[in-house]
Amino acid sequence: MRRQDSGESDRRLTLLTDEYGKVDVVAKGARKGGSRLAGASEPFVLAEFTWAEGRSRRFVMQARPRTSFPRVRADYDRLTAALAWCELLAQAITFDSPSGGLLEEAVGVAHCFEESPDPAAVFAWGMVRLLEAEGIGPSWINCVLTGDTLQTGTVAVSPMAGGYVSVDQAAYADAVWTLAEVAITAHKLGELDAPPRQMKRRHETVMALVRYWEHVVERQLPACESFARSLEGSTE
Repeated sequence: MRRQDSGESDRRLTLLTDEYGKVDVVAKGARKGGSRLAGASEPFVLAEFTWAEGRSRRFVMQARPRTSFPRVRADYDRLTAALAWCELLAQAITFDSPSGGLLEEAVGVAHCFEESPDPAAVFAWGMVRLLEAEGIGPSWINCVLTGDTLQTGTVAVSPMAGGYVSVDQAAYADAVWTLAEVAITAHKLGELDAPPRQMKRRHETVMALVRYWEHVVERQLPACESFARSLEGSTE
């Protein structure tokens, strides 16, 4: 999910694993020419890792890449969306806790970036799916305070409240203001088993979901924001 240079030739990697959840490991010598760990230490690579436990760190002993998602790497829009997905996963998932199916979910979204025609729709679908997988999926179309159905126009969706709020919006400093059409789109994305081939309000939907996630993780997500801004002006 994340790579950081360490020392003269090492890389510090953040991995998502099935057994341990999110872990940090050190790939020694990964930046050296001809290193067997170089390819597997790139972001957005699915690989099998073997590591040894040190006193305070894990050190990668072997890595066998399964796929580097070549179609994603050959397309700028797909790659920026995929790297935004990695950033979100790295911030949303806690360290050293079994993933409980999150790895399978994350890999499924990764394959959709490879295969689906619209990376923005995949990213939005993945963000909604991750909220559900983490048990924090909001109520998008019914007010969490009154149960009233979604109003038209601009609406407030609050992570603190657990979704759409139709009254007392000023009481929720974390409220994300967006169009009712965007909230309806997010609700529909959560009902889908696969991302849609096209998505209306692409920029507004992705940006609203990014803002929502930033309140959840309590930090900015620059790669996610950058991808969302790149969609400004798109018509689908």
